[in-house]
Amino acid sequence: MKTVKSSQKTFPTTLFILACILVFAGIMRVYQLATLPATLNRDEAALAYNALLLQQTGKDEWGRAWPIALESFGDYKLPGYPNILVIFFQLFGVNDFAVRLPSALAGTVLVGLSYIFARRVLLLESVTSLLVAVGVAIQPVFFFYSRMAWEANVGLMFFVTGVICFLSPTDTAKQLFSRKDVLGLLFCLLAILTYNTPLLLLPFLGVAIMLRRGLKLWKSWRVAVSGLAILFLVGIVAFSSISQQKSSITIFNDETNWRESVIYYESFSGLQQKLFGNRYVFYAKVIIEQYVESWSPLFLIQKGGSHPWHNLPGKGHLLVMSYGFGLISLLRLLWLSINPNTDRSQRPIVWAVLFLLLTSLFPSVITVDAPHATRSLFFFFMLCVTGGISLEWMWHIVSRENDNKRALQTIYSLMILFAVLNQSYVYYSYYFSKYPTESAVILKAGLNTVVAKVENELRDKDDQVAVVDPDGFWYVTVAWGMKMPADQFFATVNHHLPDRIGLKYGYRVGRYRFIVDRDDRVEEDKKIIEWSSPTKQWVINNNL
Repeated sequence: MKTVKSSQKTFPTTLFILACILVFAGIMRVYQLATLPATLNRDEAALAYNALLLQQTGKDEWGRAWPIALESFGDYKLPGYPNILVIFFQLFGVNDFAVRLPSALAGTVLVGLSYIFARRVLLLESVTSLLVAVGVAIQPVFFFYSRMAWEANVGLMFFVTGVICFLSPTDTAKQLFSRKDVLGLLFCLLAILTYNTPLLLLPFLGVAIMLRRGLKLWKSWRVAVSGLAILFLVGIVAFSSISQQKSSITIFNDETNWRESVIYYESFSGLQQKLFGNRYVFYAKVIIEQYVESWSPLFLIQKGGSHPWHNLPGKGHLLVMSYGFGLISLLRLLWLSINPNTDRSQRPIVWAVLFLLLTSLFPSVITVDAPHATRSLFFFFMLCVTGGISLEWMWHIVSRENDNKRALQTIYSLMILFAVLNQSYVYYSYYFSKYPTESAVILKAGLNTVVAKVENELRDKDDQVAVVDPDGFWYVTVAWGMKMPADQFFATVNHHLPDRIGLKYGYRVGRYRFIVDRDDRVEEDKKIIEWSSPTKQWVINNNL
């Protein structure tokens, strides 16, 4: 990191290299996009079919006209991604490729944003910034999330753009507000309309802006911080239905955590029970433990999280080198923040970036299933991009004038290149060779093919069909696979009452009735569709 310059020129060669990196990232993200992973998961199908209903009728699956929050199967989806899909369906047709394309494009744009962040916010050299972009382009987590219809990935793109607008060098002391502040607020608005995590990060971004521009120079950040405060309050009120549903998955409303807090309380007695056994200490302990786990190599580079949709089986989210440089950069930032010899012009940047990095895990660590990759995407981005700080710092060390300068530079470059290529080869060869088959099993692909076969067999009949669906989500997959007309869907769809966390499972759509167990079939069910564990495929059985 260095002092802010009056201007930073981007040379044609740099732009050409960056363009090549973006093209490479884009190809990697759209190649076999519709079929790898093997099928849409339930969230993708819900986004797709609700978007199709919006396109056809202007209503979601509950018959609400252009809602601010789409209830879906009770998990409530923000309007950003479905509304983008309405446009993409017009441009690319109603298909799985169009469903995943917004996320793929967002992941490609994120690569370019990583260069801009490194160059304009971290003030790194152009060569280092290009290396940062390469790192984000090949990073497993950003590649993986770009190949599925993740609202979080599109929301991340919007949010990072807003952060860049706010934290880039600017002079707002002489004016009421800057164009960058307006753009920053606009992109933050788009982010909170797309995914819920950016909403929880807005207060931390506000503090980072104050640190970046100077706490005492309140005129330079009053509009930006006030705007973010308004967005936060409006978002909390407007998305209250989402907040209520999402609160059920936080550690504060989890029954298991509540029972453990009681046991923890009873493990103390007397004054210690009041001081150390109270729920505030207990939940602080849980948050700290989950925070530490989110930084662990086991989660980040070895096995990833527990959810099978968030990473390759048994594979981590980050490359080893990215994790290493990220940790070194964290130590470097901590040292610069307390070192009295740090250039005064650098301190605001250091404080702001360090604060954002350390607080970026907040939305994840307060949930019961932390560490959680989807809610940690901004943390992954910050860790990877700030890794450029140590990359540049160490390059300057090995480039100092001495007799071994050239040899040290060569060894340093080869070590990085070997580590990145080796791990990247292992990851991507697995993804394109083994994961097609594995994803078909993980996501239970093939239901729509079986449904199409049933529809062909029962073309002129009104026979009822049962689908064994213990999870309760396959109704939306069937509706999307059939591209079921809106009038037929609204006339036949039926939901169960909400469960303890507010999810409303599908009971019926069209001729299909969704049952928990095979034994729940009735005489009217002429055929049964169920997943066969031995054969790992969907099968059709007659109701004998």
